[in-house]
Amino acid sequence: MEIICPSCRTRQQVDTALLPPGPATLPCKRCGKQFSLGSARSIAVMISKGGVGKTTTAVHLAAGLALNNYKTLLVDCDTQGQAAFMLGIRPNDGLADLILGDTPPDKAMLKARDNLWLLSGGKSLAKIKRHITRKDYAGENTLAEALRPIERAFQFIILDTSPSWDSLTVNVLFYAQELLAPISLEVMSIQGLAEFLRNFAALRKHNPGVTLKYLLPMHLSKPSKNSQAILESLEKFYGKYLCTPIRYSPKLAEAPAYGMTVYEYAGSDNVVKDFRELLKDVLHKDEL
Repeated sequence: MEIICPSCRTRQQVDTALLPPGPATLPCKRCGKQFSLGSARSIAVMISKGGVGKTTTAVHLAAGLALNNYKTLLVDCDTQGQAAFMLGIRPNDGLADLILGDTPPDKAMLKARDNLWLLSGGKSLAKIKRHITRKDYAGENTLAEALRPIERAFQFIILDTSPSWDSLTVNVLFYAQELLAPISLEVMSIQGLAEFLRNFAALRKHNPGVTLKYLLPMHLSKPSKNSQAILESLEKFYGKYLCTPIRYSPKLAEAPAYGMTVYEYAGSDNVVKDFRELLKDVLHKDEL
Protein backbone atom coordinates (compact mmCIF):
# COMPACT_ATOMS: atom_id res chain seq x y z
CA MET A 1 0.00 0.00 0.00
CA GLU A 2 1.04 3.62 -0.50
CA ILE A 3 2.27 5.34 2.69
CA ILE A 4 2.99 9.08 2.94
CA CYS A 5 5.82 10.27 5.19
CA PRO A 6 4.40 12.88 7.63
CA SER A 7 7.68 14.84 7.57
CA CYS A 8 8.52 15.28 3.88
CA ARG A 9 5.29 13.92 2.32
CA THR A 10 7.20 11.44 0.17
CA ARG A 11 5.05 8.58 -1.07
CA GLN A 12 6.39 5.04 -0.83
CA GLN A 13 4.99 1.56 -1.26
CA VAL A 14 4.87 -0.73 1.77
CA ASP A 15 3.67 -4.33 1.96
CA THR A 16 1.63 -4.02 5.17
CA ALA A 17 1.06 -7.78 5.23
CA LEU A 18 4.73 -8.20 6.13
CA LEU A 19 4.56 -5.88 9.15
CA PRO A 20 4.29 -7.42 12.64
CA PRO A 21 1.08 -7.08 14.69
CA GLY A 22 0.67 -3.89 16.71
CA PRO A 23 2.32 -0.49 16.14
CA ALA A 24 5.22 -0.46 13.68
CA THR A 25 7.93 2.07 12.83
CA LEU A 26 9.27 2.70 9.32
CA PRO A 27 12.08 4.89 7.95
CA CYS A 28 11.31 7.30 5.13
CA LYS A 29 13.27 6.40 2.01
CA ARG A 30 13.87 10.08 1.24
CA CYS A 31 14.42 11.99 4.50
CA GLY A 32 15.32 9.01 6.68
CA LYS A 33 13.06 10.03 9.55
CA GLN A 34 11.19 7.30 11.41
CA PHE A 35 7.41 7.42 11.54
CA SER A 36 4.93 5.13 13.23
CA LEU A 37 2.11 3.19 11.66
CA GLY A 38 -0.87 2.41 13.83
CA SER A 39 -4.05 0.56 13.05
CA ALA A 40 -7.06 2.32 11.59
CA ARG A 41 -10.07 3.22 13.67
CA SER A 42 -12.82 0.87 12.55
CA ILE A 43 -16.42 2.05 12.85
CA ALA A 44 -19.41 -0.15 11.97
CA VAL A 45 -22.63 1.57 10.92
CA MET A 46 -25.26 -0.90 12.06
CA ILE A 47 -28.86 -1.34 13.21
CA SER A 48 -31.17 -4.31 12.63
CA LYS A 49 -33.79 -2.34 10.70
CA GLY A 50 -33.92 -1.34 7.06
CA GLY A 51 -34.68 2.10 5.68
CA VAL A 52 -33.11 4.13 8.47
CA GLY A 53 -30.18 5.53 6.50
CA LYS A 54 -27.31 3.13 7.27
CA THR A 55 -25.70 3.34 3.84
CA THR A 56 -26.32 7.07 3.61
CA THR A 57 -24.62 7.51 6.97
CA ALA A 58 -21.69 5.20 6.14
CA VAL A 59 -21.02 6.84 2.77
CA HIS A 60 -21.21 10.39 4.10
CA LEU A 61 -19.15 9.62 7.18
CA ALA A 62 -16.45 8.04 5.01
CA ALA A 63 -16.60 10.80 2.38
CA GLY A 64 -16.50 13.49 5.05
CA LEU A 65 -13.42 11.97 6.66
CA ALA A 66 -11.76 11.78 3.24
CA LEU A 67 -12.57 15.45 2.60
CA ASN A 68 -10.77 16.21 5.86
CA ASN A 69 -7.64 14.44 4.55
CA TYR A 70 -8.06 11.18 6.47
CA LYS A 71 -7.23 8.11 4.41
CA THR A 72 -10.46 6.17 4.61
CA LEU A 73 -11.66 2.75 3.47
CA LEU A 74 -15.40 2.19 3.08
CA VAL A 75 -16.32 -1.50 3.32
CA ASP A 76 -19.76 -2.44 2.00
CA CYS A 77 -20.94 -5.58 3.83
CA ASP A 78 -24.45 -5.49 2.36
CA THR A 79 -25.63 -7.69 -0.51
CA GLN A 80 -27.54 -4.70 -1.93
CA GLY A 81 -24.21 -3.04 -2.75
CA GLN A 82 -25.61 0.49 -2.67
CA ALA A 83 -22.45 2.25 -1.50
CA ALA A 84 -20.90 2.03 -4.99
CA PHE A 85 -24.08 3.38 -6.57
CA MET A 86 -24.16 6.32 -4.16
CA LEU A 87 -20.57 7.14 -5.08
CA GLY A 88 -21.26 6.83 -8.80
CA ILE A 89 -18.79 4.00 -9.47
CA ARG A 90 -19.02 0.48 -10.89
CA PRO A 91 -16.41 -1.80 -9.35
CA ASN A 92 -15.50 -5.08 -10.98
CA ASP A 93 -14.16 -6.63 -7.78
CA GLY A 94 -14.82 -6.08 -4.10
CA LEU A 95 -15.03 -7.53 -0.61
CA ALA A 96 -16.04 -11.03 -1.69
CA ASP A 97 -13.06 -11.31 -4.04
CA LEU A 98 -10.68 -10.14 -1.32
CA ILE A 99 -12.00 -12.59 1.31
CA LEU A 100 -11.90 -15.55 -1.07
CA GLY A 101 -8.38 -14.67 -2.19
CA ASP A 102 -9.41 -14.26 -5.82
CA THR A 103 -8.17 -10.65 -6.03
CA PRO A 104 -5.28 -8.90 -4.23
CA PRO A 105 -6.13 -5.90 -2.04
CA ASP A 106 -4.87 -3.26 -4.47
CA LYS A 107 -7.19 -4.65 -7.16
CA ALA A 108 -10.18 -5.37 -4.90
CA MET A 109 -10.23 -1.80 -3.54
CA LEU A 110 -11.37 0.96 -5.87
CA LYS A 111 -10.39 4.58 -5.33
CA ALA A 112 -13.68 6.47 -5.19
CA ARG A 113 -12.47 9.97 -4.28
CA ASP A 114 -9.29 11.62 -3.00
CA ASN A 115 -8.39 9.79 0.26
CA LEU A 116 -11.40 7.45 -0.13
CA TRP A 117 -11.33 3.80 -1.22
CA LEU A 118 -14.21 1.34 -1.52
CA LEU A 119 -14.44 -2.40 -0.99
CA SER A 120 -17.77 -2.97 -2.67
CA GLY A 121 -20.52 -5.33 -1.57
CA GLY A 122 -23.37 -6.73 -3.63
CA LYS A 123 -24.81 -10.13 -4.42
CA SER A 124 -21.38 -11.78 -4.45
CA LEU A 125 -21.38 -11.51 -0.64
CA ALA A 126 -23.90 -14.36 -0.50
CA LYS A 127 -21.09 -16.83 -1.19
CA ILE A 128 -19.05 -15.26 1.62
CA LYS A 129 -21.83 -16.07 4.06
CA ARG A 130 -21.72 -19.69 2.88
CA HIS A 131 -17.93 -19.63 3.17
CA ILE A 132 -18.20 -18.46 6.78
CA THR A 133 -20.78 -21.05 7.82
CA ARG A 134 -18.73 -23.89 6.29
CA LYS A 135 -15.66 -23.12 8.37
CA ASP A 136 -14.90 -25.62 11.11
CA TYR A 137 -13.76 -22.89 13.51
CA ALA A 138 -13.16 -19.11 13.80
CA GLY A 139 -15.72 -18.30 11.12
CA GLU A 140 -16.51 -15.10 13.02
CA ASN A 141 -12.99 -13.82 12.26
CA THR A 142 -13.17 -14.23 8.48
CA LEU A 143 -13.64 -10.52 7.79
CA ALA A 144 -10.91 -9.53 10.27
CA GLU A 145 -8.44 -11.90 8.63
CA ALA A 146 -9.06 -10.19 5.28
CA LEU A 147 -8.88 -6.60 6.53
CA ARG A 148 -6.07 -6.64 9.08
CA PRO A 149 -3.25 -6.98 6.53
CA ILE A 150 -4.39 -3.72 4.84
CA GLU A 151 -5.76 -1.65 7.71
CA ARG A 152 -2.48 0.16 8.44
CA ALA A 153 -2.76 1.91 5.09
CA PHE A 154 -5.80 3.80 6.41
CA GLN A 155 -6.73 6.03 9.30
CA PHE A 156 -10.40 5.05 9.27
CA ILE A 157 -12.28 1.97 8.12
CA ILE A 158 -16.05 2.50 7.88
CA LEU A 159 -18.20 -0.62 7.56
CA ASP A 160 -21.70 -0.48 6.11
CA THR A 161 -23.89 -3.44 7.10
CA SER A 162 -27.14 -5.13 6.15
CA PRO A 163 -30.20 -4.87 8.42
CA SER A 164 -30.22 -8.64 8.95
CA TRP A 165 -28.44 -10.35 11.84
CA ASP A 166 -26.46 -12.79 9.69
CA SER A 167 -22.99 -14.34 9.74
CA LEU A 168 -21.37 -11.38 7.95
CA THR A 169 -22.95 -8.92 10.38
CA VAL A 170 -21.53 -10.96 13.26
CA ASN A 171 -18.14 -10.84 11.51
CA VAL A 172 -18.35 -7.04 11.44
CA LEU A 173 -18.90 -6.98 15.20
CA PHE A 174 -15.88 -9.23 15.70
CA TYR A 175 -13.74 -6.77 13.72
CA ALA A 176 -14.99 -3.25 14.43
CA GLN A 177 -13.85 -1.24 17.43
CA GLU A 178 -16.73 1.24 17.46
CA LEU A 179 -20.41 1.06 16.64
CA LEU A 180 -22.58 3.83 15.18
CA ALA A 181 -26.32 3.14 15.08
CA PRO A 182 -28.52 5.38 12.89
CA ILE A 183 -32.07 5.71 14.17
CA SER A 184 -35.00 6.99 12.19
CA LEU A 185 -37.21 9.08 14.48
CA GLU A 186 -40.16 6.70 14.29
CA VAL A 187 -41.76 4.48 16.93
CA MET A 188 -40.87 1.24 15.10
CA SER A 189 -37.24 2.29 14.85
CA ILE A 190 -37.05 2.82 18.62
CA GLN A 191 -38.42 -0.67 19.17
CA GLY A 192 -35.85 -1.98 16.70
CA LEU A 193 -33.11 -0.17 18.61
CA ALA A 194 -34.07 -1.87 21.88
CA GLU A 195 -33.98 -5.31 20.22
CA PHE A 196 -30.68 -4.55 18.52
CA LEU A 197 -29.06 -3.41 21.76
CA ARG A 198 -30.12 -6.65 23.47
CA ASN A 199 -28.52 -8.72 20.69
CA PHE A 200 -25.43 -6.50 20.71
CA ALA A 201 -25.03 -6.91 24.48
CA ALA A 202 -25.22 -10.70 24.11
CA LEU A 203 -22.59 -10.77 21.36
CA ARG A 204 -20.31 -8.31 23.17
CA LYS A 205 -19.77 -10.94 25.87
CA HIS A 206 -17.74 -12.82 23.23
CA ASN A 207 -16.00 -9.71 21.88
CA PRO A 208 -15.68 -6.97 24.53
CA GLY A 209 -13.42 -4.98 22.19
CA VAL A 210 -16.37 -3.48 20.29
CA THR A 211 -18.10 -0.51 21.91
CA LEU A 212 -21.31 1.36 21.19
CA LYS A 213 -20.15 4.95 20.71
CA TYR A 214 -22.76 6.83 18.70
CA LEU A 215 -26.53 6.93 18.23
CA LEU A 216 -27.39 9.09 15.24
CA PRO A 217 -30.99 10.36 14.90
CA MET A 218 -31.95 10.52 11.23
CA HIS A 219 -34.56 12.42 9.20
CA LEU A 220 -35.40 14.96 11.89
CA SER A 221 -38.36 17.01 10.69
CA LYS A 222 -38.94 20.15 12.75
CA PRO A 223 -42.69 20.42 12.04
CA SER A 224 -43.23 16.88 13.39
CA LYS A 225 -44.18 16.76 17.06
CA ASN A 226 -43.76 12.98 16.99
CA SER A 227 -40.13 13.10 15.89
CA GLN A 228 -39.35 15.73 18.52
CA ALA A 229 -40.96 13.60 21.23
CA ILE A 230 -38.93 10.56 20.17
CA LEU A 231 -35.76 12.63 20.14
CA GLU A 232 -36.45 13.81 23.69
CA SER A 233 -36.95 10.20 24.76
CA LEU A 234 -33.61 9.24 23.21
CA GLU A 235 -31.90 12.10 25.01
CA LYS A 236 -33.36 10.88 28.30
CA PHE A 237 -32.28 7.26 28.01
CA TYR A 238 -29.24 7.39 25.68
CA GLY A 239 -27.99 10.96 26.07
CA LYS A 240 -24.27 10.19 26.32
CA TYR A 241 -24.32 8.33 22.99
CA LEU A 242 -26.49 10.81 21.09
CA CYS A 243 -25.08 12.77 18.15
CA THR A 244 -26.46 15.90 16.52
CA PRO A 245 -29.53 14.79 14.51
CA ILE A 246 -29.39 14.65 10.74
CA ARG A 247 -32.22 16.79 9.48
CA TYR A 248 -34.53 15.65 6.71
CA SER A 249 -33.48 16.86 3.27
CA PRO A 250 -34.69 15.79 -0.19
CA LYS A 251 -31.11 16.39 -1.38
CA LEU A 252 -30.02 13.15 0.30
CA ALA A 253 -32.41 11.21 -1.94
CA GLU A 254 -31.51 13.17 -5.07
CA ALA A 255 -27.71 13.06 -4.86
CA PRO A 256 -27.20 9.30 -5.61
CA ALA A 257 -28.99 9.69 -8.95
CA TYR A 258 -26.02 11.82 -10.01
CA GLY A 259 -23.40 9.58 -8.40
CA MET A 260 -22.62 12.30 -5.89
CA THR A 261 -22.46 12.68 -2.15
CA VAL A 262 -24.52 15.48 -0.68
CA TYR A 263 -21.26 17.38 -0.05
CA GLU A 264 -20.79 17.53 -3.82
CA TYR A 265 -24.44 17.87 -4.80
CA ALA A 266 -25.69 20.42 -2.28
CA GLY A 267 -22.81 21.75 -0.25
CA SER A 268 -24.81 24.57 1.34
CA ASP A 269 -27.74 22.41 2.45
CA ASN A 270 -28.45 22.09 6.18
CA VAL A 271 -27.92 18.33 6.01
CA VAL A 272 -24.27 18.95 5.09
CA LYS A 273 -23.87 21.01 8.26
CA ASP A 274 -25.36 18.09 10.23
CA PHE A 275 -22.94 15.57 8.76
CA ARG A 276 -20.07 17.92 9.59
CA GLU A 277 -21.28 17.86 13.20
CA LEU A 278 -21.18 14.06 13.04
CA LEU A 279 -17.56 14.29 11.88
CA LYS A 280 -16.77 16.46 14.90
CA ASP A 281 -18.37 13.85 17.17
CA VAL A 282 -16.34 11.06 15.62
CA LEU A 283 -13.06 12.97 15.60
CA HIS A 284 -13.30 14.67 18.97
CA LYS A 285 -15.86 12.87 21.15
CA ASP A 286 -14.55 11.95 24.61
CA GLU A 287 -14.12 8.28 25.39
CA LEU A 288 -17.24 6.80 26.93
